[in-house]
Amino acid sequence: MTKIILLFLYILIIVFGFSVKALFTENGALDGIVSVISSAEKSVYLSSYSIDCKEIIDLLNSLNLKGVDVNVIIDDRSISRAFSAGINFDISGDKSSYLEHAKFVVIDEKRVVFGTGNFTYGGLIEDSNSFLVFDDERIAEIFLNFFFSIKNGSSDINLREGGYNFFLLPSDEAKDYILNRILKAGESIVFMIYAFTDEDFMTAFKLCESRGIDVEGLVDDWNYDSKLCDYFGDNIFINHNEWLVHDKTIVIDDEYIITGSANFSKNGWNKNNEIVLFLKSKSLAREYLKHYNYIKGEILNENRY
Repeated sequence: MTKIILLFLYILIIVFGFSVKALFTENGALDGIVSVISSAEKSVYLSSYSIDCKEIIDLLNSLNLKGVDVNVIIDDRSISRAFSAGINFDISGDKSSYLEHAKFVVIDEKRVVFGTGNFTYGGLIEDSNSFLVFDDERIAEIFLNFFFSIKNGSSDINLREGGYNFFLLPSDEAKDYILNRILKAGESIVFMIYAFTDEDFMTAFKLCESRGIDVEGLVDDWNYDSKLCDYFGDNIFINHNEWLVHDKTIVIDDEYIITGSANFSKNGWNKNNEIVLFLKSKSLAREYLKHYNYIKGEILNENRY
């Protein structure tokens, strides 16, 4: 991905009465996220597995010095990495036995950036990731509830707003809901997933394929020995480049999107702090499929040699 020319691009979609912007790393997601966070006047609440991106840290340091209330929670395993990057804002490390893996930021209790990448150099620039920017106080309230639930050690919160279905994992209800939505696929399933080891989801995909549904996906070489290759053969494209396919997204029937911080693994859905979103939007689905086809092309080009 380091070879990709970054173009600052916002994809503006109007759905369910409020605006959503889709950002992708190949199109300058970092610039878009910096622009959104820079608008903060009162508060910034950020959750991530790790944080080390200089542009983000410098911005949060600057906002903190201006009196903006900056609160960050990351996984305790990455806390030293954050301090070595030179932070001067409030940061805490989640010390639970499983990962603090949710990735979002709430600005002034009215704007949200949420996606598949950590707030790191790799997550925002180098690897393949996607983000959604919500400009709506109702969505911001949902993510603030998630932030404090994670900080207080609670989970299994499922919230719906304007056609969006948000899930804070771990949640049995969330997994059952998403599996059922996958099984309702009528024509196609396209996925981009960094780690795919959960056999419940593999089985759901296989059942769909047995009904004639087209199933195709991108995974990182972390999955080289996965049963996915046995199940779907030439329809699985494995990335062997230095940059990662770090996405965690499924597009069903060119209309339904499942995305968020959770890899499709047992820990991702049953143990870690994660956030997953299910939504219906043909416009957004088209943008995610453009992202998919771009990354697929990069994989095929690099893997020729």
